[in-house]
Amino acid sequence: MKKKLLSLALAGIICTSLSIPAMATNADAAIDEDTTASIDTNVVTSEPTVTHELDAYFEWKTLRDSGVETYTDDSEQASLYEDFDLEAAVYERSQLPEDVLRAYGYSDERIQILKAYNGEEILPNSEIAVAAQASMTTYFSSGTHTTTAYQIRYVWTWDVPPLITGADNEVVGLSWSAFNSSGINFGSTIKSRAATVTYYPTSGSGPMRIDEPATEPDGHMISCTFPAQVRDQNGSYYGRTGTITVNIAPLGTAKFDSVRAQGLYVNSTAKVAVKLTISASIDVVDMQVKFKAGAGASISIEQAAKQYGKIQAIIYTNGQIVNE
Repeated sequence: MKKKLLSLALAGIICTSLSIPAMATNADAAIDEDTTASIDTNVVTSEPTVTHELDAYFEWKTLRDSGVETYTDDSEQASLYEDFDLEAAVYERSQLPEDVLRAYGYSDERIQILKAYNGEEILPNSEIAVAAQASMTTYFSSGTHTTTAYQIRYVWTWDVPPLITGADNEVVGLSWSAFNSSGINFGSTIKSRAATVTYYPTSGSGPMRIDEPATEPDGHMISCTFPAQVRDQNGSYYGRTGTITVNIAPLGTAKFDSVRAQGLYVNSTAKVAVKLTISASIDVVDMQVKFKAGAGASISIEQAAKQYGKIQAIIYTNGQIVNE
């Protein structure tokens, strides 16, 4: 996995473009320049989808309190939510200097709300919950959308560092299904695939780092796994933004008219690094989160993973993208 250090002066550029082309990490993941069509200079993007960090936490809390959720007796594999103290986490963040909070991405209005927090109970959708939590924005972009070649890119970004950090494996998936002008589904082949994760320093200042996790193909889907937080000689980092990209071509003589795509970010919420995977089929792009074979986890999948940033859209050859 290649690692690069960038100056924080580039932060604005990266945050606004969010379509950093990944360099090859190995022969399988290398971008294939011999695509069946040239790259379209008119990159199109979908409408963004926003999901909020604490929605999943409060949903889990409601299920736990109502007794609906089934919990394992193995404390080592229980949900990390069990030990998470929301009020303590928010209070700790509220005590950070304003310049650090601003570097994290908080607005002056949100900082003012944080600074007024005194440790009281935090309720769903309360002013302090909304101000403190991280929100993830996701969208699709496509630089190639012709009858003979498609590029699909899923982009995810946290607006501020998440309050709840996962275990070792976050998973991002991208699935697709191709259709001809008669609306009939047909097969496609992967020409290239790649992923990037841009890590920001948890201190709020210093160099950034870009990693390129390996992607795994599985039929009409690719996925990548990476840690939510990393450390190196320069300090600790959290994954702030990333992309997963695939370039595809039709099988045989078929011609693209549209491609339905789905993107998904899965946050590991187990205390230990249970191995997660995502699956999808050619005719159904909906991805399902599962344990990898042989993982041997006694925790339920509902405890082990929470989904963020799920988005589905149809990308047409004329450049139109319609969210579904």
